[in-house]
Amino acid sequence: MSRQHRAPTPARRSRPSLEVPRVPPAYRPRRGQGADPARWVWTGCIALVALVVGVGAWATLTHAPTPAPQIPYTGPIDGIPCDAGTQSGQSFRVHLDIWVGTRAMVVPAGTGTVNTGSGTCQYYLTSPAAPTSASGTSASATTGGGSSNIIAVAAPAGQKFTLGQFFAIWGLPLSASDLMGHQAAGGQSIRAYVNGKAWSGDPAGIPLQPDAEIVLEYGPPWHTPVPATYAFPPQASPAAAPSGTAASSSSSSAPAAASSSAAGGSVPKSSASSSASRSASG
Repeated sequence: MSRQHRAPTPARRSRPSLEVPRVPPAYRPRRGQGADPARWVWTGCIALVALVVGVGAWATLTHAPTPAPQIPYTGPIDGIPCDAGTQSGQSFRVHLDIWVGTRAMVVPAGTGTVNTGSGTCQYYLTSPAAPTSASGTSASATTGGGSSNIIAVAAPAGQKFTLGQFFAIWGLPLSASDLMGHQAAGGQSIRAYVNGKAWSGDPAGIPLQPDAEIVLEYGPPWHTPVPATYAFPPQASPAAAPSGTAASSSSSSAPAAASSSAAGGSVPKSSASSSASRSASG
């Protein structure tokens, strides 16, 4: 057999490559269209807006405006107005002990007094600062912070007030399940005492009466013993009540102030028996 000889296949010649410069996508015109001039206008507008926003943000952060002064609230709270004058219809004091476990809580001095900038106004229920001399004594621990934990009542004659109204002026919660934010849950509870006797209702409903000793407790643990009385410091006699106004309570009258000094600085209670017992203790 004869072999068939194939002619060698000529080598393919590679075509020289032509490098075509590629146009960046940002400058590449759309298919079938030329360059769009409006596109450059929109791009410039967006850049300008971004620049203005950035400058405004920088100016706001570095040159913050001065905040407006806060105006204190002087409106009525729980039906009690903030009066610029001194009420002389009735004037008496109540002492308040608050225990959270074994820690005594302080009623800040000045509670109920608002500085308006041009003067001051007072609600009918306030907490005065502790006196610098002849301070009162209590069976409970001495409070600090310049406060005597005394609630001073100065209001028109005939009005009645409760402990819950003072807490509303103070700005703290008080109920059978909440004592200043401490919730009665998980085995913890709230107890209240008035002159050493347990109060079975809502502590917010405890009436404020002359020379009363009120105790609020959150526990356990509980603070013992529960004080039943408080030896108030001497109090200056208020100005005479205007004509037609009922006389103030025994703790604010001049004879009461005189007997208070004679009894060792303690204001007597309304009844004769309470006065005798407290004078003996003083």
